[in-house]
Amino acid sequence: MTQPAGADDAHFPTLAGFRAAVSRLPQGVAVLTTVDDDGLPQGVTVGSVIPLSKRPPLLAVSLDRRAGMLAVVLTAGRFAINVLHSEASGIAALFATPGVNRFASTAWTSGGGGLPVLREHSSAVIECAVSETVDGGDHVIVIGAVEDSSTLPAQDPLVYKGRRYFGLHPL
Repeated sequence: MTQPAGADDAHFPTLAGFRAAVSRLPQGVAVLTTVDDDGLPQGVTVGSVIPLSKRPPLLAVSLDRRAGMLAVVLTAGRFAINVLHSEASGIAALFATPGVNRFASTAWTSGGGGLPVLREHSSAVIECAVSETVDGGDHVIVIGAVEDSSTLPAQDPLVYKGRRYFGLHPL
């Protein structure tokens, strides 16, 4: 990032300060799932999921450009967002752990479009086709055109704040 003329580093946030500040911003927790070239299920925990548009229905998700999941999603051209419920913090942690077979011990089924979905652990599932990508610094914003969506038995959503998981309860 280039600085405006005359600016010094004191006017820009430090990485540690920025991370501390955004950790105060509660985020819904979801697992993005797709299939690789061999048809095997792949998935990763994501916190940056944004409903972008209702007409047409679009969803945006932010993926680290260095992570292998970005290439898998772009090659597959489709993905599902599994909105986790408050009892699924273990699933969120599992899918955030690199180098493990995330589906070996996780209940999943195939969605309507053949994507792996985590119905048992989710309050909603949204299946998308990749519509476009946008550069977002060290991440890529993947915009998905919603192909199907379903809600599951009502449970509180899983929320991440301050590097901890919480259930969300009405006031």
